[in-house]
Amino acid sequence: MSQKEFSERQLKVAENLKRIMSNLFNVEKLYIPVIGDIYITVSEVRMSPDLKLARIYILPSCAKDDVDQVIKLINEFSHIAKKSVAKSAKLKYVPKLHFVFDDLFDEAQKIEDLIGGIRQEDGHD
Repeated sequence: MSQKEFSERQLKVAENLKRIMSNLFNVEKLYIPVIGDIYITVSEVRMSPDLKLARIYILPSCAKDDVDQVIKLINEFSHIAKKSVAKSAKLKYVPKLHFVFDDLFDEAQKIEDLIGGIRQEDGHD
């Protein structure tokens, strides 16, 4: 199995955590001091093979200049989210939660802009 492939168990746990985290941030309004009322989109969760680490890709609704600070604060207060996960998820072991900014949409936009620029140079729209 290559590193890009995930086991069925990893995928199930990741999908369950994604649902729980989305609910936690946007329905239950997990309170994290300082960041206030920022809407957080959970785009993906990836589990380590031993299920002890969850890498949670998020998109906070804040200014681009504030993203790093928001991610840092969310990681500092991840113990609060972990307690909620422990109550909601039926797991033997609650994984360590590590939040990461999901830049996939920014990268996709850059590629789209490049393709658009090439089309304009060729005279195609």
